[in-house]
Amino acid sequence: MKEREHIREILEKGHSKELRNELITYVGDSPKRMKALMHFFFHDNVQYCQRSSWSVGGIGVDQHKLVAPYLKEMVAALHNPKHDAVARNILRIFADVDLPEDLQGFLCDKCFDYVTNPKYAIALRAFGLTVLQKIARSYPELQSELVAVVKEIMPMGSAALQVRCRRVLIEFDN
Repeated sequence: MKEREHIREILEKGHSKELRNELITYVGDSPKRMKALMHFFFHDNVQYCQRSSWSVGGIGVDQHKLVAPYLKEMVAALHNPKHDAVARNILRIFADVDLPEDLQGFLCDKCFDYVTNPKYAIALRAFGLTVLQKIARSYPELQSELVAVVKEIMPMGSAALQVRCRRVLIEFDN
């Protein structure tokens, strides 16, 4: 319980890179501390979700084993994320970790939704595209659909989105 209290204190200080790094350092490679952080990542309080998500994203990219037990819960959180930061950091993690096959169907649908809908933030769309590219490597039948979507959104995309689109085209547009 002391882990949760310590993390709560850090989260309540505010939202900054220094606090993010403090949380990442505090969690270290401890599954127990990661569990305490994930409590706030999935919390009902939007502020806790937002503030913890940056740290969870950083840990997830660098230490896959610490986020592995939470992948299914993260997918469930994408159904109705409490904040864009939560969805963005989940997709950032999914771009780097090995995705269990049973999660790929929903992720694929959700990422196509993010990528094709301009109402979503550029970062969500860009990370969604990266996740789709990763999934498509295992499913050749998905590659042509992804290429068609990329060709449609690329002309209207931001610079960041266009870079991701070009990567997809280089890999799959034969």
